[in-house]
Amino acid sequence: MRPYPNPKKWQHPRAETRGGARRAAQGMTVFRLQRDEGYLARMLACVARLHTQHVRPGAPPPPLNAWWQLPEYHAFLDATRAVAAAAALVAVVDAPALPPGADLRPFLD
Repeated sequence: MRPYPNPKKWQHPRAETRGGARRAAQGMTVFRLQRDEGYLARMLACVARLHTQHVRPGAPPPPLNAWWQLPEYHAFLDATRAVAAAAALVAVVDAPALPPGADLRPFLD
């Protein structure tokens, strides 16, 4: 199982099941992603742009699809698709298998 068998460039990587995304207390699907410094840099550049243009000056959020014309945004979306496609399934844990007080932190490393 992959987060998206054929991800579109606008779909961000996320752990989902056939019933949709699940919280850890309802069970969870765990995927392993390889660290990608280039991807992290693209993501942080998008966050920095949002912070610089909207958060810091107290401006309203950008309109829907405001960045669609930006080549760097498309590069980020393409990289997101590649990261999602390379995600490896590690485990599917059903809620009854989680003992009370279990460590539910989503990151293994």
